[in-house]
Amino acid sequence: MVNLELKVTLMINFELANKLIIKAMVKFIAHIVEQNVQNCGKNDSQVQGCYSHCLDKTIEATVIQATVASNDLKVVVKQIPQLLNSTSPIVVISAQVDLSNVNGRVSYTYYDDLNFCSVFIKIKKPAMFPYAISITVQQVL
Repeated sequence: MVNLELKVTLMINFELANKLIIKAMVKFIAHIVEQNVQNCGKNDSQVQGCYSHCLDKTIEATVIQATVASNDLKVVVKQIPQLLNSTSPIVVISAQVDLSNVNGRVSYTYYDDLNFCSVFIKIKKPAMFPYAISITVQQVL
């Protein structure tokens, strides 16, 4: 019974957190796109810009893999927990970023936490327009 109540509480908080964080994440860091700042995704030629706050490089690589595989946010959000195959609940919040808005900003609080990962990534695939996604992943322990 306690586990069921916890799951319901998490789902309600998920919805509220999702709305609040997406409002903050719809703004993005323009200099990452303009100057190709990159501290992740350097081994994939489709990644044009990538900036990460991830202590766990497995989570970071999974986020990059899912984002390169699809530009559909629903697919990416579903794929990350599947690829991580964790027994702990995983919260994934993502936002498509408007690359034409050079005045935008992503605003979030970064915690020096092994279970937290935030990645801003710009992808350019052959025969497609570039797209950018901001993703935050948190494993709930």
